[in-house]
Amino acid sequence: MEDIYLESSDYTPRVVLNRTDNIIEFTGKSYPSNTFEFFDPIMKWLKEYIKISQDEVTVVKFNLIYINSSTNQVLFEIFDLFYEEKRENLKIIFFNDHDEDDYEEDELFEDLSEEFPDLDIQLVRG
Repeated sequence: MEDIYLESSDYTPRVVLNRTDNIIEFTGKSYPSNTFEFFDPIMKWLKEYIKISQDEVTVVKFNLIYINSSTNQVLFEIFDLFYEEKRENLKIIFFNDHDEDDYEEDELFEDLSEEFPDLDIQLVRG
């Protein structure tokens, strides 16, 4: 399984899928013209990763400035993948360091926390 590293663009986030260090990161803006096409290889990688990394600690970081509704849907699909596997060694960190008044990030964090109560999801400010 090869790691994936995608540089950010004006419309897509920086994506790091690092099997070696068990790190998954999404950083920046996400509103690609075809969200599902952009995230398809990422979802495939995550499904494979879940199969082979059951006993390893994994850190998933989201530091997203802006997302569109399609990305929001993909995020729920990503969380659902981990939730279905009942990953105990999974730590999800949601960063909100762009604007103290960015209530959209807080709202997304709250929605995900409520939808997936068994996952260790933390909000980090600053």
